[in-house]
Amino acid sequence: AGLVVLALVLAWVDDLQTALLAALFGAGICVMFAVMVHRRRRDLTRAAESQGELLAFYRAQLARGLENTRLGRWFLPALSVLWFGTAIALAVGGHPVKQIVYQLAIAVYLAGWTVQVRREHARLLRERDELV
Repeated sequence: AGLVVLALVLAWVDDLQTALLAALFGAGICVMFAVMVHRRRRDLTRAAESQGELLAFYRAQLARGLENTRLGRWFLPALSVLWFGTAIALAVGGHPVKQIVYQLAIAVYLAGWTVQVRREHARLLRERDELV
């Protein structure tokens, strides 16, 4: 959904070619994500053959998720603030509204992603604590 909104904003701000390029790039990322999910599902199926392997697999997944979200909890808000600042600078500089809206759209997207990552991190911490 975020990719569709970004492509629509890009079509409005720049042109259709830029929007299509962004959509193509996003589709490539979605394909890579699908491959990663498929591999994880395959590994989970292998680990499910025994209780010990399944628990070890789950602990490794929790550790990997915590590592990823630990960085994202601080990196994503910093990027969001950077984009908000860019939008403000463009507004003060008298740039076209389309460019300002584009910067704000990215800032809001990053802010939403930050909320999701922070919630995910808290959930992973609770799950790790329940395993002990």
